[in-house]
Amino acid sequence: LMSLCHGSALEEIKDNAVDTFEVLDVAGLDQQTLMHLDHCKHCLDFNRVEVLLHMIQVLITHNLDIGVLQVAPPILSRV
Repeated sequence: LMSLCHGSALEEIKDNAVDTFEVLDVAGLDQQTLMHLDHCKHCLDFNRVEVLLHMIQVLITHNLDIGVLQVAPPILSRV
């Protein structure tokens, strides 16, 4: 997700429509996630970077809640 987030941020600030940016393993995301990102970008006119950052925060919070991540909250909030 971070590679896609960085690529999306670069896409937001690029100078021309010809520039493209490669990202790592988009195929690793399921079809539902890719459709959600496309829907947020084209139908709702959301900033893709903000949507991706939200997804990352939700994943971190969820994995903290279920015990996958065992990090003290003050430290985790700085990640």
